[in-house]
Amino acid sequence: MSKTWIRQVKATKDDGTTSVVDLTPGLNLVVGPSNTGKTRIARTIAYACGGEQLPFTDKTGYTTAYVTFVTVGGEVTLSRSIKPRSGITVDSTDPAIESGGYAVSRDAKKPINDLLLSFIDIAPRRKVIKNESFKKVNFTWDSIRHLILV
Repeated sequence: MSKTWIRQVKATKDDGTTSVVDLTPGLNLVVGPSNTGKTRIARTIAYACGGEQLPFTDKTGYTTAYVTFVTVGGEVTLSRSIKPRSGITVDSTDPAIESGGYAVSRDAKKPINDLLLSFIDIAPRRKVIKNESFKKVNFTWDSIRHLILV
């Protein structure tokens, strides 16, 4: 069973200004009044993990999303710029996880989807049934990311 958890969510501006949310193992609750950044935290995690929706607006000035996972073997930080067609940079101290550039596309040589599924012990390219005709498709991180955030 995987022991992976999110330790930190961070956003940075080009001038080096950062906003950081540190988490702990187990259940973490983010509560507060409307329009104080709760949804932005979830969007930052999703975007750093390959999501399509930008987590920041021009008004915020943030340009890069980071999420740091703690794994059994170390820490893995994913970072992604909001520039168009940005890939994901992985910095890992876990010897089982290769640092370097990963792609959002599932068809790439190093898709981030496969790395993220490995965090929860799901083999890459696992097939699942899509519909009542039993058509099979690849299982993806997007299929379960909302559950993980909950």
